[in-house]
Amino acid sequence: MLNIAIFFNNSLESIPFALTLINNKVRIIRDFRRISFPDNIITLGYTDTIDSFRNQNIPFNATQRRIEILYALTIYYSKGDQSKKWKFRKPEIIGKFIEPSLITRLKQYENNEISWNEFSKILFNQKTNLLTAVDNVYNQLITEYTKNSLIKLAWLETEFFIDNYFLINQYNGIMVDKNKIEKQLYDMNFQKYSALLYLEKNYNMDISSSYLSDEKIDELILSEYKDFEQTEEITNLIQVVNTSDKRIESITTVKECRIDYANLIKHYSADDIPYVYPQYDVIGSSSGRIFIASPGTQYLKKSRRDIFSAQKNHTLTYFDFRNYEPGIVAGLSNDKDFIKYYNSGDMYSKIASEVYNDPEKRKDVKISILMLLYGMSTESLHNFFKNNSNFNPDGVIHILNGFIQLQEWKKSILDDVLNKYAVIDKTYTRKFLPNSDWKIKTSAVNHIIQSTGSRILKRCIKEIVNIEGIKILIPMHDALLCEIIDNKYVEIKEQVIHKMESIFTDEVTHTSSKVIVTDFSS
Repeated sequence: MLNIAIFFNNSLESIPFALTLINNKVRIIRDFRRISFPDNIITLGYTDTIDSFRNQNIPFNATQRRIEILYALTIYYSKGDQSKKWKFRKPEIIGKFIEPSLITRLKQYENNEISWNEFSKILFNQKTNLLTAVDNVYNQLITEYTKNSLIKLAWLETEFFIDNYFLINQYNGIMVDKNKIEKQLYDMNFQKYSALLYLEKNYNMDISSSYLSDEKIDELILSEYKDFEQTEEITNLIQVVNTSDKRIESITTVKECRIDYANLIKHYSADDIPYVYPQYDVIGSSSGRIFIASPGTQYLKKSRRDIFSAQKNHTLTYFDFRNYEPGIVAGLSNDKDFIKYYNSGDMYSKIASEVYNDPEKRKDVKISILMLLYGMSTESLHNFFKNNSNFNPDGVIHILNGFIQLQEWKKSILDDVLNKYAVIDKTYTRKFLPNSDWKIKTSAVNHIIQSTGSRILKRCIKEIVNIEGIKILIPMHDALLCEIIDNKYVEIKEQVIHKMESIFTDEVTHTSSKVIVTDFSS
């Protein structure tokens, strides 16, 4: 049996507690100051508890092997003074290891108000059952990850290492400038309401409720793109629609302001403490990408990122892979012509200058390349740019179609996934399991691209955190925001660039990567 701790964030006194199975003995732990957990204990629900730990100055063991992605019971207060509610997280994974009678009993209370006294009796009466279920799930996880492969087992150890690193980040927080947050809040509300008033005046839109739902906003945006092939990534790119249509521009302004408000500013604008404490989900997606929530610092527009500050005698530095996805595709497809073209310099700028004779079209070129790599058809790409009379994606399409090995590589992936309805990549985390042929065509290749990109960035993180004098604050999709001590700045910066470029080349053979240092907020 494993040593296990299932953490719960709240009791009636807002003190975290845990159900533990240590040395085959089940216990309920309320005072973490008096207990030292064994190394490599399996912990669940730990992220949600760290804020309570910090508020009460409770230290925590940073050598946990947390698998919160698999299971956590969430207990939380509703708004105001209502009673507590509870719910399962990831029930489809943990549920098959729990006695059906327990599931039935708990499900009747799911998302319903229930007193702590009533719920605690249900929970504690079944504590051994729950802990045993975690043991079973973890063993299944190890079997699924490793498949008797030492390489895969080593990758799992990397996941745990990175997870523990960011648990410390969540506990310590990231420094922010409260004055800048307040200014951002003011400017953002001004932009949002100006856009809403414009829509009301010029398009007779009903904005009596200024809190338009995200679904409604997406519907309004995509109504102009009825044939638009949507994938998760393409939907995120909708904010960069380059159009003279003021209606769409105003709607996207409302959407962007809502996203930024939800992901950071509303949570901390009134807080006097100059820190934010984001939660990091290291294996929260099928591709293995790191997600950050509460607040979602990854999703802030660049123009709003200047709220972050460095500690005294430190400098914020942003390390960014140039042309990340095209480089990954060039290496994985082993298309010699594509590799040569990629290695010759900034691919986006090169096409903008040589094909369109306009360096300013780099942004449109980048969008076109990424969408085609993500799985969009040429017809939908033309539809995407239909309102942009200054850009025709045919030039990009012609260049990519000229890379024959690249096209054959993409087709081989689609044929394989259409046959197996699953794709397993080298990330060793999770399979891509499509639910339709359409999902395969629009997402299968991109899943492999994103998985490889995730693995590269995680290898970079594991190497960089061992450099004395640097701290990684925010992992982005293809970049890292770091804090570097001033007296070793130049030395550390060069070390980071060298490590990131070397790891990329090691993972994606025959390509030469370039890491550039840029301003995080521009």
